[in-house]
Amino acid sequence: MAKRPKLFVALLLSCLNSFAQTDTKKAGPLFPVNGMCIDQRTNEGIPFVILKFISSDSAIFSTHTDNDGRFSVRCPRDTYALRTACPGFISRVIQGISVNDTTAMGKVPLRESGYVLNEIEIVSYHEPKIEPDAPQRKKRFFKRRRERY
Repeated sequence: MAKRPKLFVALLLSCLNSFAQTDTKKAGPLFPVNGMCIDQRTNEGIPFVILKFISSDSAIFSTHTDNDGRFSVRCPRDTYALRTACPGFISRVIQGISVNDTTAMGKVPLRESGYVLNEIEIVSYHEPKIEPDAPQRKKRFFKRRRERY
């Protein structure tokens, strides 16, 4: 019986250090970083670009752009490397972004990648290509018992 409380205490203590989130109170106050990801060729905003701000101590602050290509993230005061990722565009790394009271990144241009999908053709048919099954008799789960008198 003495082993169960020791096991319970050991399991309780092992869970104390298993939090995956970084403690932002230790890092200090958070400051806003704003900007916009644009297409280098058309100067239009690119939606849903993933942005990761990576600091020297490997802390990562991540966000994505909205439908207009704008982003906003809150980070502690530090120097970061910005890594972008978006399907159809070449990933980009910008070094030496220092976050102060208000940091405006401005426009972050991204270049389209050279990969293009092949042309596809969508055809609709009016008649079904799969033959429907012939109607079947419903099977009974229980056989009816006939009694003769």
